[in-house]
Amino acid sequence: MSDLTWTDPDGVIWTFVERPRVRQGERQDWVILIAQSASDTRIARCSRPDWIAGTVDYAKLLADSVPAGASRKDETAGEE
Repeated sequence: MSDLTWTDPDGVIWTFVERPRVRQGERQDWVILIAQSASDTRIARCSRPDWIAGTVDYAKLLADSVPAGASRKDETAGEE
C-alpha cells in the first residue's frame, strides 16, 4: 500500500509513510510508520495485515504513537 493521508477530527492533516528502516523481527508482522502533520512528527506501528487491507484505525494509531526520536520502553524488562 502507498503512503496515506488522513484528516483527524480537529482538521489536522496527517500523512503516513512507511519507515524504510525497521527492526528485523518486526518486518513480517508490523509496518512502522512515520506520521507527519504540519507541526508534529510521530512514529507508529500498524499490523501488516491491517495496513495491506486498508483497515487502519488512524485515531488509535496516533494515540499509540510516540514522538519521532523517542523509543518505546521494553515492556518485558524486569519480568521473570
